[in-house]
Amino acid sequence: TGLRARGIKPADVSALMAEAFSEQIFMHGWIHCDPHPANVLVNNYKNGKKPQIILLDHGLYKEIDDDFRFKYAHLWKALIQSDEAAIHQYASAMNCGDMYQLFAGLLTRKTWDDILDSSDVDHLMFYCTEEENKQVQSFALQNGVDIQRILAKLPQ
Repeated sequence: TGLRARGIKPADVSALMAEAFSEQIFMHGWIHCDPHPANVLVNNYKNGKKPQIILLDHGLYKEIDDDFRFKYAHLWKALIQSDEAAIHQYASAMNCGDMYQLFAGLLTRKTWDDILDSSDVDHLMFYCTEEENKQVQSFALQNGVDIQRILAKLPQ
């Protein structure tokens, strides 16, 4: 059964997933490389608390070194703050060079204009609307070759 049918708010699960993956990456330097829905179990709320998530299939992890982890953290800070110079600096430090705008779009699923829109505190929120999903698909189709170039330059 779906989350809503079990009385679980998808936003609560999303927040827990973001917290768990952020802690793995930014605090411990690990990336779970196979995080699809079949590798996540969700337990119902207990005593009014948050639902519990259980990550499965721990066979594909990548350990990232401190240098990469710190650059990645600074990059996300720059994205959140819409700091173009810092986005360029940290994306370039991660081997993306002049493709920093494309890299930022890959990470956020947002257009460059949306990334730089500091007037909206939620400028990086992705709501999975039909329009947003179409934008992401179009972005991937238009930039497929360059996306492959960026991914090839990132530390393996």
